[in-house]
Amino acid sequence: MAVTNNERRSDILEEWRRYKRPYADARGLLDIYYNYYDGLPNFKQATTENIMDYHSEEDSVGLIIQSNPNNRISYWKHQWRILQSEISKYH
Repeated sequence: MAVTNNERRSDILEEWRRYKRPYADARGLLDIYYNYYDGLPNFKQATTENIMDYHSEEDSVGLIIQSNPNNRISYWKHQWRILQSEISKYH
């Protein structure tokens, strides 16, 4: 039995009706999430003493814009938590 375009269209419409509301809810949550982070300052690479920071910042063709003048010696709070949980898993 062949499936007609009208049958496919009705199947798609039925699926859309079923998922339209959850899709709109998810989009709304993402909008809240992204709008929250819009106002926060952006991270600038190669500017901190964090051990996970970049050694240097490069442009799109690979030329170094700036080198990190700091000795990378520190961790941030969330990095410490991860390190501590990893240690407790293996020791």
